[in-house]
Amino acid sequence: SPAQQLAVFRIVQEASTNALKYASRAEPTRLSFDWRGPGLALSMISPLSASESTDTPPSGSRAPHGLRGMRERARLAGGWLNAGRSEDGNELFLVTAFIPVRPSADEASA
Repeated sequence: SPAQQLAVFRIVQEASTNALKYASRAEPTRLSFDWRGPGLALSMISPLSASESTDTPPSGSRAPHGLRGMRERARLAGGWLNAGRSEDGNELFLVTAFIPVRPSADEASA
């Protein structure tokens, strides 16, 4: 649907903006789309810059507005989004999302 297309566009836009702000310039940021299955799966992998990889957010801190906005857009489109540092010890920031092909519950009821 147009709302789902806009959600994907805005998620990629915000994730790309974050990569420009925080990712290492020495390594590429990778964006992938997978249309197989019941919807669109997207992922963006950004290597963190040296300053970002050593900084840790304060405990109990809230997610930045951009991350909350991406999660909300994905949810309203009927999907989900996860974002955060990789848990395998690599200094990477991962954004993964899924937007289904079928209309979201909000759109179906409208």
